Amino acid sequence: MKRLVLISAILLTAMTLLSPAPAAANVSVNIGFSFFFNELAPYGEWVRVSDYGEVWRPRQVAVGWQPYLNGRWCYTDYGWTWVSFDPWGGDPYHYGTWAFASDWGWVWVPGDIWAPAWVTWCDTGSYIGWAPVPPNVSISYAGYSGPAIVASTRSYVFVPTTSFVGADVRTVRVDPERNATLVTGGRRITSFAVTDHVVRTGGPPVSRIQKVMGAPVRKVNLSVAKTSAAPIGKMAGAAKSLPVVMPRSERVPGKSPAVSRAATRPEAAVRGHSRPEAKAEPPVRHKGPPHETKSQAQARREQPLQVAKAQPQVQREQPAHEMKPQSQPPARHEQPPQVAKAQPPARHEQPPQEMKSPPAAHPPAPQGESKAQPPPKKPDKHEGPDKNGR
Repeated sequence: MKRLVLISAILLTAMTLLSPAPAAANVSVNIGFSFFFNELAPYGEWVRVSDYGEVWRPRQVAVGWQPYLNGRWCYTDYGWTWVSFDPWGGDPYHYGTWAFASDWGWVWVPGDIWAPAWVTWCDTGSYIGWAPVPPNVSISYAGYSGPAIVASTRSYVFVPTTSFVGADVRTVRVDPERNATLVTGGRRITSFAVTDHVVRTGGPPVSRIQKVMGAPVRKVNLSVAKTSAAPIGKMAGAAKSLPVVMPRSERVPGKSPAVSRAATRPEAAVRGHSRPEAKAEPPVRHKGPPHETKSQAQARREQPLQVAKAQPQVQREQPAHEMKPQSQPPARHEQPPQVAKAQPPARHEQPPQEMKSPPAAHPPAPQGESKAQPPPKKPDKHEGPDKNGR
């Protein structure tokens, strides 16, 4: 019995040592620039801004639109999570960040690190505001807990604390003209925790929000935001800090074969670049008459190319109106036919009217004599003497 228990313990220990580590600790995310390029191209345009490199600019947005405005906040296992109502989805709010370019307006700078929301907070007690983190922000594998990040006043969106959770932000937003006053009197917070290699968002404490609202904050599943938590990429790297946005060298369309400024959809790039030029192949080489037998098809495959190449060569050397059967090409080139040239003189020696008229009983008289001397008349019964001698 003791021996059996010892063997079981050894097997259990071996299985524990050989079992793989948890996926969350080893899986790294590597979302290429081409993924974002093709996903967002139908909803905007990709432009190159001198301060940020290759960025995306949405089109057909409402007047006064800005990031983290068209949506709502919910609380998940990863902290305060943004639920986007914009037509392009939530990726620009969970990867990378936004910046305001003077010539383009709001543009999105791509990144490959996932977070529930890339924002810095401002809490006044009665109002809560947030703004996108600048593109120069970096975090470590332990997260970010440094000084509060200072964002521009106009980039903040404020709502009453009582309407912070669940409400459509567009319907409860405070007048942007009050941003300067609220930012000055508020407490700015920037906090990102990293647990199991996944970024989690800080912000106002849930307990304070529940106290102000007078109701508990219900935790919801992350699927409500139509996104999924992704571990921090570059796990094997030795870098002490990870930028929120991709390096400029990774945001060049020419670096990825799937990215092209001329193709806004993945299937256009496939049609234009991946299919080689069609080669001319004789149809008889691949397809035969439906009624041919197997032996006939075999004989056709053995000798297809001579027939296909001989016919075009004859057409190029000889015009269509001079072509003769293939059995007489030497006669046409070596000696011209003589019969065709000998017949015309024989046709014109005799007038056509003489060939058609019947032969005359008497030879015709010359034209001069026919006028001066009429043809002799036969004696009739009136010119000679009658029976009475008259």
